[in-house]
Amino acid sequence: MRYVLILFLSVFCINTNKGVCGTVSSLQAEGEAIPETLTLDTAIQTALEKNPQLAAMRKNIEAAEGRIKQAQLRPNPRLQYNAEEVPAHGTNGIDPGKGQNTLGIGQLFETGGKRGLRTEVARREKTVAELEYEALALDIMSQTKRAFYEVLAAKEGFKIAEETARIARNLEDAARKRFEAGDIPQIEVFKAEVETARSINDRTNAEVELLNAQKRLFTVMGEPEVQSREPVGALSKETPILDLDKLQLYLSQNYPLLEAGKQNVERANTIVKQAKREVIPNLDVSAGYGRDGGAEEDIARLAVEVPFPIFNRNQGKIAESRALVGKAERDYKTLYNNLLLQLNQTFSTYGAQGKQVKAFIEEILPRAEQSLNLATEGYKEGEFSYLDVLDAQRTLAQARASYISTLKGLNVTIAELEKLTGKRITEISHE
Repeated sequence: MRYVLILFLSVFCINTNKGVCGTVSSLQAEGEAIPETLTLDTAIQTALEKNPQLAAMRKNIEAAEGRIKQAQLRPNPRLQYNAEEVPAHGTNGIDPGKGQNTLGIGQLFETGGKRGLRTEVARREKTVAELEYEALALDIMSQTKRAFYEVLAAKEGFKIAEETARIARNLEDAARKRFEAGDIPQIEVFKAEVETARSINDRTNAEVELLNAQKRLFTVMGEPEVQSREPVGALSKETPILDLDKLQLYLSQNYPLLEAGKQNVERANTIVKQAKREVIPNLDVSAGYGRDGGAEEDIARLAVEVPFPIFNRNQGKIAESRALVGKAERDYKTLYNNLLLQLNQTFSTYGAQGKQVKAFIEEILPRAEQSLNLATEGYKEGEFSYLDVLDAQRTLAQARASYISTLKGLNVTIAELEKLTGKRITEISHE
């Protein structure tokens, strides 16, 4: 079946560094089980196997297979018994033995290739169902990647919060030492204590966000009750150069819903043919053998019934099916235009986020770290006030948080490009 091939899409595991997509292992230490690590490829494979939406969509394909079987069936034959010219003897009642009694069989013969067209419509419906399954699988993969990247970003956010809390504690210790030396008033110590408490609250919030991100990931995977595995990996900083024309070509060639739109157009055209063929009369043939009780003779009967299409020539159905062809064509064009717009916007976002990540790595973060180091050393020497250090500390924390948010956005954007094009970014950039 076509939809089974979608399982191979799990090779799209990308955007993690240094062997993140390795095997899942369970380790033992000091007699206690260490939680299994969860890689991106494992998360995707699990989602494809256990996500309830995909399981429901597979039932649609099975239903379409049933419609194909039904469409291929011929009409059932009919067993007939006829009693004619049966005399009625007044109060003596009816005497079937004196009439003409026949036992026969009848069969409706469909003409004009109606059964073949009906089967073709059902086959195209199954193809559409398979393509919709593939599109949903790509979407589930993209959702899994997004959720996985949110976990990685939340882990980085938690690290930043821990580092900020550590810096705050160090500054508090430095402020207390300077107060004890008589260099600063006690209010500076109070400010440092408040900042330490605030940083601890931020760390708690970051920890909660990490737990919630993990819950969202396992829900997308179809395992909301199983959350013992630890997602591992790193957000990718790579932004290979991409060609928009090539991306648009892959979109038109690989995106399943576009092919499903084409199949819907072909299905609508087949229904037009089917509506026209319905005008051709079917043949209803019956034959029987029996006994004429009155004449005491064996008799045979043969009947052929052919409807004569004078008034009803299926005009309404033909007009309806033609209109639905136009609708299917316009639906396809609308879908293509929307996907093209989505691809163009995602491509623009990819370029902007790549530049932002580069600016963070090369300029913003190094300068923010240098500023905090200078302010901290100067504060210890009495050259800067605590407010100067606090401002530098918050600037660095905000810069790191913005960097992680931008990096997460870049990875999510890459996942969206891969969903639309059906190819890994690394493959596209090397072609």
